[in-house]
Amino acid sequence: MRLVQESAADLPLLRTDREKVKQILMNLLSNAVKFTHAGTITVSTHTRQGLLVTTVADTGIGIPAEALPHIFEEFRQVDSSTTRAYGGTGLGLTISRHLARLLGGDITVQSTLGVGSTFTMTLPLHYRATAPAERLPIAPAPVDTLAVPDTTPVVLAIDDDPNVLYLLHENLAEAGYQVIGVSHGTEGLQRARQLQPLAIILDILMPHKDGWQVLHELKADVATRDIPVILLSIVDQKDLGYRLGAFDYLLKPFDREAILATLGRVAPARDRLLVIDDDPLVVDLVRQLLEDQPYAITAAEDGQAALAAIARHQPEVILLDLLMPHLDGFGVLEYLHQTPHYCDIPVIVLTAKTCTAEEQALLQARVRTVLHKQGLERDRLLQEVRAALLAYRATPKETA
Repeated sequence: MRLVQESAADLPLLRTDREKVKQILMNLLSNAVKFTHAGTITVSTHTRQGLLVTTVADTGIGIPAEALPHIFEEFRQVDSSTTRAYGGTGLGLTISRHLARLLGGDITVQSTLGVGSTFTMTLPLHYRATAPAERLPIAPAPVDTLAVPDTTPVVLAIDDDPNVLYLLHENLAEAGYQVIGVSHGTEGLQRARQLQPLAIILDILMPHKDGWQVLHELKADVATRDIPVILLSIVDQKDLGYRLGAFDYLLKPFDREAILATLGRVAPARDRLLVIDDDPLVVDLVRQLLEDQPYAITAAEDGQAALAAIARHQPEVILLDLLMPHLDGFGVLEYLHQTPHYCDIPVIVLTAKTCTAEEQALLQARVRTVLHKQGLERDRLLQEVRAALLAYRATPKETA
C-alpha cells in the first residue's frame, strides 16, 4: 500500500478547531486503510472560494451505488460481511460528518465498486460559530469534571474504539445515564472500583487486556463482582460470556433500545411517572408504550386523586389529561404552580381537547409539551418523557 500527499504550495492558515479536524482526517484515513489491502491512498488539499477542500481517495473495494446514500448512517457498513471481514462498527464516517458540519463544512463521497472511493471534506477557512443544523454528540468528559446531579446513574463503558464510546454517551445520556468511557481494560478495572457504577458495558476485542480477562478480574474482585457487566462486541460467544458471569451479551452494531432495556433490568423502576386521566384505556396505552422502560407508572382517575397521589409519592414526570371530572387538568396545573415543592415537576399534557388561544398560552407557560391522544406514537412519547426527566434532574431541588 502507498500513501501519497498532494497539497497546494500556497495553502492559507485554517482558523478552526484543530482537534476536530484531526479526528476527521484520522477517521477518513483509517477507513481508507481498512478497505485498501493493496494500492494507493491519496490525500490532496486545495482551496476553493473561501473553503479548504481535502480529499482522501483510495483504490480499495469501493461502495455499491445502492449503499452510497446510507454510508454516513450510524453503524452502516457496505453489507453484513464487511463487519466480519474488516471489523469496526461503522461509526467513524457518521462522527466525521457530524464534526465537519459542526465546523461549518461537510463531507461527501464518490465511489465505484471494485475501483475505489473518494471522500471530500470541505471546511470554511475561518470558522464562525453558528447554531449547528444538527446536534453533535459530546464525548464523555472526565468523571471529576462532570456537572451532573448526584442521583444520575453512572454507566462505565470500556471499549478501545472512541467512536463506540461517543455513541454510547449520546444514546444513554438523553435517557438519564452518566456515561464514563475508558479505552483500556486496566483503567476500566480501576474506574470500576472507584465509581461503583450501576453497570459496566464491556468490549471483548481490546489490546493488552481483552474483555474476557477484564470480566474475569471484575468477578474475582470482591469490590466489583456484584456490578452487572453487559458485554458488547462483534464477537458472538454468548455462552462463554454468560458462564463467566456477564449480566447480558449484546452484539455490535448495538441497538439503543436493547441496551436501555438491559439497563432497565439492572435497576428497574427508577423514575416515577404519574398518569392523570379518567380514561383507563389511555392509562393502559401509556403503560404499553413504555412497558420496556425503567419507569414506575401509577395512575389517578381525576385531579383530586392526583393531588393525593402526588402528596404520597412525588413523581418525576406527570402525564396530564385536561378534561376530567371533579378537578380538571387546568386545576391540577394551578395547584402545582402555586405549590413551591411541586412547581418544578415537568408536565406533559395528553389531551383530545381543542384548546382556545388563552388556554394554549397558559399551557405554553406551565407545561413542557402538549401531545394529542389520537395517533400517539411510542417514539414521540418516549422522547418527551426522557427530555422531561433530564430537565427535572438538572433543576436545583430545595433541601429540607
